[in-house]
Amino acid sequence: QGRLLPARSLDVPPWRLALHSVAAGPVSGDFCDVVAPGNGGGVYFLLGDVSGKGVAASLVMAQLQAIFRSLVPAAIPPAEAVTRANRLFCDFAIHTHYSTLVLGRAHHDGRVELCNAGHVPVLWLGRTSAGHLDATGMPLGMFGESEYAAQTVRLAEGDRLVLYTDGVT
Repeated sequence: QGRLLPARSLDVPPWRLALHSVAAGPVSGDFCDVVAPGNGGGVYFLLGDVSGKGVAASLVMAQLQAIFRSLVPAAIPPAEAVTRANRLFCDFAIHTHYSTLVLGRAHHDGRVELCNAGHVPVLWLGRTSAGHLDATGMPLGMFGESEYAAQTVRLAEGDRLVLYTDGVT
């Protein structure tokens, strides 16, 4: 499962991404991914948490990661990608599981689109202020017809977004 995680630090100019992951056991339902499709669509980042524990949650996590990996090369907006992923997930996933997640797309001009599907808030740390961005939709796997919305923020040089799972809280 560790091979499904991206490198601990990635530079995708002008963005710098860092990852720290500590699994509670040998396998986990938490997942993280970073994809730069290379078509001018910016860099996508994903952090999520599948309900439950153990092998079943890790299998669902791998399925969700594959769904998003298939959607990102089309460079579609995060809200649309989450809406499509939710429909697929509801059709084919184990019905006892759901997933919270944040999908973001960082553009070269400092804009970041974030779609938060029932996940804990994203922290926004600026040079002079801090805030949080709450969920914009329900967790995936609950309602197949759910529509998702995104929030757009503009980060200045030195600003940070912090994404985490409920294991931190």
